[in-house]
Amino acid sequence: MNTGDTYILGKVGIGYNPETSGNTYKLYVNGTGYFTDTVSFAQGLKTGSRASDGSGAGIEIGADGGIEIFHTSTPFIDFHYQASTSDYSVRLICDSETNLGCKGSFTATNDIHANGGYLKSTANGNTIQIGA
Repeated sequence: MNTGDTYILGKVGIGYNPETSGNTYKLYVNGTGYFTDTVSFAQGLKTGSRASDGSGAGIEIGADGGIEIFHTSTPFIDFHYQASTSDYSVRLICDSETNLGCKGSFTATNDIHANGGYLKSTANGNTIQIGA
């Protein structure tokens, strides 16, 4: 053991007593945490909670590299250009069970492929539709 290292066998509660609540976690923090260095997770990261009925909200980053965002109503990702203080500069939003929308402009520097569907553009009152 190095000087300054602390090893605890069992459960640790910060702002919380893990022994009196039935908690099964090795570390439980009741409140916010602040880290000045990298935090590593070997088996992925999960925030929030998702009930068996699908309700809840959170983000899961799996050890397989997948990212899942879930919300009881409409999950979205907001981007803030140059740290803007507006609600968002551009938003990616799952606005139905089978649609990912983009509120703001989307630019592709290469091809956009639509398999089994079509590309449609409505600009200046003109509609251009390519495909089915």
